[in-house]
Amino acid sequence: MKNLFKTITLSNNMRGIVIMSLGLLCSICADFFVKTLVLIYPVSEITFLRSLTRVIVVGTIILSTNRKMFKSSHYGTHLLRAVFSVLTTISFFYAYQYNSFTEIYTISYSSVMFNIIFSVLILKEKISNKFFIAVMCGITGIFFAMKPDASKVFQIFSLLPLCGAILAALNRVFVKKLTFNDHPFTIALYSSIVTVSIMPFLGMYKGEVWTLITDHKHLVYLAFMGGLSVLSQFLIINAVKHSKNAFLAPCDYFTFIFVAIADNIIWGYSITADVFIGAMFIIVGNSYIIFNDYKRKKMVRTNREEEPELI
Repeated sequence: MKNLFKTITLSNNMRGIVIMSLGLLCSICADFFVKTLVLIYPVSEITFLRSLTRVIVVGTIILSTNRKMFKSSHYGTHLLRAVFSVLTTISFFYAYQYNSFTEIYTISYSSVMFNIIFSVLILKEKISNKFFIAVMCGITGIFFAMKPDASKVFQIFSLLPLCGAILAALNRVFVKKLTFNDHPFTIALYSSIVTVSIMPFLGMYKGEVWTLITDHKHLVYLAFMGGLSVLSQFLIINAVKHSKNAFLAPCDYFTFIFVAIADNIIWGYSITADVFIGAMFIIVGNSYIIFNDYKRKKMVRTNREEEPELI
C-alpha cells in the first residue's frame, strides 16, 4: 500500500480520495451482504462473525510479517476508538432491519459535517469557507434526491443511523490520531478484538438466539462480507493516515450513487429523476474540492520552480 501511494503522482489529499473511494466502495459491497444476512440472522451474530474474520485475517498478516505491530503505546485511544466503532456498527446493522438502504445512507451522510466539526475541534485541522460551501452542496444534493419524509426523521429507526453517523465521525477522527503512531493493521486488529469480545454479551442481553449457519449461499455471503470488510477497513485507515481527515469527509457522498442503484437492482426501490439531479449536486461539490486541491498544489509547485537558486 505504501508503494501504491508513492507511484501515484498526486498530492496526499488526492491520493487519499482515490484510496478512500475504493475503501468506501468495498464497504458498500460488504453492507449489501450485511443487510441480506441481518434480515435472517441476529445482528450480534453477524457482527461477531464479520469481526472474527478481521481478527483472523489481520492477525495472520501481522504474525507473518511483523509481530511488533501487535504492540501499541496508545491502548486507551485504541479502546475508545473501538467502542465508537462497535456502537457505530450496531447502530447501522439494527437500522438495516427496518429501513431501506438509501434511507439509511441518506441519514448517515450527516457524518460528513460531524467529521469536519470534530476534525477542527479535536485534530485542529484548518479548512476554508469554500470547503464548507462544497460540503453543503453535497448535502443539498442528498436531501434533494431523497426528500426524506419529515415524519420519519424523529422515529427511533431513523435516529439509529443518525447516532451511527455521529459515532462514525468520532471513530474516523480517533483513527486519524492513532495513525500518527500505529500501523493500520494494529488499528484494525484492536477494534475487531473488542467487537468480538462484546457481541456475545450483547446477543444474550438482547435475547438473540445464535444459529449455526449451514446454508451454502449464506456462507458465501459471509465470506464476501468478511473479506470486503477487511479490505475496506485497511483502505480507509490508509487514506486517513496519508490525508487530511476533513478533506476526506465528502468522499462519502460518492457512495450515494452506488447505494441508489443497489436499492433499485437488489431491493426494488425505484430511481427517480430527483436522484440523478441530486447526484449532480454531489458530484459538483466533490469535483470542486478535488479541483481546488489540484490547483493549489500546482501553484505551490510552480512557485517552487520559479524560486531562484541560492548560491
